[in-house]
Amino acid sequence: MAWCLPMEPERPKSLRLANTLLALGLMFALALLYVWATYVFFTTRWLGGNDLFVVWRAVRAWLVEGQDPYSEAVTRTVQLEMLGRLAGPNEHQFGFAYPLGIALFIAPLLPFSFPLARAIWMVFLQGLVALFVLASTWPRRLRPLELAALVGATLLFYPTARAIILGQPSVLITAAIAAVLWAVRAERDVLAGVALGLTTLKPQMSFLFVPAVLLWAWRAGRQRVWWGFGAALAALVLGPALRFPAWPLSFLEAVRAYSAYTGGIQNAPLLILGEWLGPPADTLLWWGGLFLVGGGLVWLHRRTAPDDQRATERLFLWVLVLTTWIAWRTATTNQIVGLLPLLAWWRDGLKARRFWAAMAVFLVVPWWVFLATLVGDAEQPAAYLPVPLLSLVVLAAYERWGAANRPVADVVGVPGTSNTVENA
Repeated sequence: MAWCLPMEPERPKSLRLANTLLALGLMFALALLYVWATYVFFTTRWLGGNDLFVVWRAVRAWLVEGQDPYSEAVTRTVQLEMLGRLAGPNEHQFGFAYPLGIALFIAPLLPFSFPLARAIWMVFLQGLVALFVLASTWPRRLRPLELAALVGATLLFYPTARAIILGQPSVLITAAIAAVLWAVRAERDVLAGVALGLTTLKPQMSFLFVPAVLLWAWRAGRQRVWWGFGAALAALVLGPALRFPAWPLSFLEAVRAYSAYTGGIQNAPLLILGEWLGPPADTLLWWGGLFLVGGGLVWLHRRTAPDDQRATERLFLWVLVLTTWIAWRTATTNQIVGLLPLLAWWRDGLKARRFWAAMAVFLVVPWWVFLATLVGDAEQPAAYLPVPLLSLVVLAAYERWGAANRPVADVVGVPGTSNTVENA
């Protein structure tokens, strides 16, 4: 005679809805409390958030004051309000150089003073970091302590911490990239396309990723990724054009000016290495590196079966990691994506002690290089190198050893997978 435990009665839908609403209400209340604490104890006492201020002030000039956010007049206003004077010709000009679709996320902050807007934005970015961790580790089930530890470690990661303090929209783009990878795994193709469209708000982070995903979607017959991407891109381009039709031309001129006073592509890690080597090795390294990156990505695309989701994800990880090496105008705040290979390997079965040992290296080395090379309050070129190097090493190891493991996705019942897990 077979014995089994009696099944628990299913909870009424009304009770589940009430519990969900209660949880959401509690989260919202905690977020408000966190915003208040950030405002009272941080943003009103410590100046900063320059990256957010440039965007916030430019969007305010456009939506509230009716000015061209890319104009020299708005740039001078930013300088006067931020520095108390006009910037010199050899200084950063703090011009607005984002696609105008970024206003979609900045507009809700305009009714508030900048310190309060900065507090709200900082809490919002930290929430995006939590979503980044959840999306990158799905469908592995995280215990509360695991989730807290992962989110805490990601927040302490040098590129993340710097981005949040500066108010950098790169956190938003990083979360959108993680959402694309999650949606591809979960076969939510329209959502993947919409998230992919959001990554265009910071093109230097996604200029290789966008065509890679679209090409794969075409080969895989998942055209709904294209539909989602097209809809998002149309909204981001045409929405602002309803109020400011010429904004794309002003944006391109702002990018040209921005590149002129920031040094163009001189902070791409591959170029930094070349500068250390000197001529003619620097030219050989740059063009040879571009050839290897381009050829390698074409080769990876050709060898990756479109219906092999794990190989496809590794292809996308290669695209993202190699982008950090050659991006024409990059910043260390754009390098949060460097954690993706490590999180993916842990999700797929990397032993906890090895994962946390690697995470410790990711946490310590970039901060150590930054502090050891700091001149005044200026970040030095050496700070751009640790994360691309570490992520390249981890991704190569994941490709060699982690890819042989059965994914943790098997355990939680993703269709089309088996039910075994091996640890690396």
